[in-house]
Amino acid sequence: MVLLHHPIFGQEKINFETNIKPILTKHCVNCHQNGGIAPFALDNWEDVDARAIMIGAVTASKYMPPWRADTSFQHYKNENYLSKTEIELIQQWIQNEQPRGIVERRKEKGLPPNKVKKKQGTEIQIGFNRAFIIKGENKEEFRFFHMPSKIKENGFIQSIEFAPGNKKQVHHSRIMIDTTQSISGIDGLSEEDSSILKYQTKPLADPFLFGWVPGNDKIIFPKGIGKKIYANSDFIVNVHYVPSPIQVVDSSSIIIQLTDEPVEREAQTLTLTENNISNQPFIIYPNKKSTFYMRSPVLQDSISLISIMPHMHLLGQSIKSYALAPNNLDTLKHINVPHWDFHWQGFYTFSHLQKIPTGYKIKGEAVFDNTSNNPFNPNSPPQNVQFGENTTDEMFIVYYHYLLYQPGDENYNLSELVSASLSEYPGINAAGVKIYPNPLNDGNLTLEFNEPLTAGAKIYIYNAQGKLVRDLSPLIESNMSTLIWDGYNQEHTACTPGLYHVSINQNGRFYSVKLIKQ
Repeated sequence: MVLLHHPIFGQEKINFETNIKPILTKHCVNCHQNGGIAPFALDNWEDVDARAIMIGAVTASKYMPPWRADTSFQHYKNENYLSKTEIELIQQWIQNEQPRGIVERRKEKGLPPNKVKKKQGTEIQIGFNRAFIIKGENKEEFRFFHMPSKIKENGFIQSIEFAPGNKKQVHHSRIMIDTTQSISGIDGLSEEDSSILKYQTKPLADPFLFGWVPGNDKIIFPKGIGKKIYANSDFIVNVHYVPSPIQVVDSSSIIIQLTDEPVEREAQTLTLTENNISNQPFIIYPNKKSTFYMRSPVLQDSISLISIMPHMHLLGQSIKSYALAPNNLDTLKHINVPHWDFHWQGFYTFSHLQKIPTGYKIKGEAVFDNTSNNPFNPNSPPQNVQFGENTTDEMFIVYYHYLLYQPGDENYNLSELVSASLSEYPGINAAGVKIYPNPLNDGNLTLEFNEPLTAGAKIYIYNAQGKLVRDLSPLIESNMSTLIWDGYNQEHTACTPGLYHVSINQNGRFYSVKLIKQ
């Protein structure tokens, strides 16, 4: 391991409790916790101290955290990688012999307990009808499970989570919605069972609600957006189990959060898969690197992408997705994973909604390495590989969550959505700006700045769903210290009562101030 020697931090002050623990909590503990999918925990001092050198090595090499998408191609809300400063903090902490620092004991200090954010809506957890027994035949299996939702009324899903019962055996899962009430009796049914064919002829309301892989435990839709679910719907879960030499048991479950807040937009799913591959047949020949292309039909309606999930297996080397204009000149970039990793994949939520206009096509490119130089090649010597469910088969799939386009979606900032609880966003500093009156009734809002505005400054008004209401940037003049907003939106009609936030971007610094309009 190469340790960095840049004493930009006061080494005597760097310790676990103050400096390192927040980094691990932010980037690592989602997987590395007791009962998590990672092989060990990093949510306590003892485990981190014992593995400090290893932590330093994998973070310095950027192997961990496992972020694979190219952020120079596109940005995402859920980006998870260490900054240069965070990496150097870890390195210098190790060089300084890993001091722990002062442990904060809230009860002993008489401090109030940490607040637990109250969940909004109804949470439903649904497990298997009975535990599934993996017989120990040392082969991978794909099994289907029928899980009645017991949802009595139509509603909208705010979040979907898959909780693997046996984390060592569950490799990934796919969750679907059935509204026919006729797909039952498939508890543990194998994908190889011929009787599965009669179920696969049934039209699913949503053939891809959510795909789980380690590290991608949950997807949360933005406020005001949800996935429609009908009363008495059933969930169909397809689980991939890795080979086991001994008999083991799995009792996985799904957790659905139904929102009780108004839903203005319905999220939908678009899937590009084998039938969309343009250079058929999809056969990856041995001892070759092969590139395949896919394309969607021409879009008949403009759409706004929320998130994207590319999917390949062990031969995958790279994958890219974008939208192309009818003139083949305008390209809208969605994702580029230059170094594919089968073990680290999931949904990428865009930082802003991504509009794809009518008449465009969505395209994808994927490179597969079926040579002996690929250390992940499951076949030695290499063999013909085709499309299939098994890990030793291959796939080229791209999943999208999207909305039907509405004017202004391009400015819908998924990273800056306001919490209905009026809580501040992490890392947002409202110092340097004052707004009044707040709450705002009829009349004008005054914005006062301690530091005069400069040319190029941006000021936006967003509603509680993160949708742009008014762009005040054209009103800015250099060195002005006061700005007036008349309370009207972009369409020059009065804004309705509710929660808003004023977003200011000046000289690369971001400020946000909450506003209540009565």
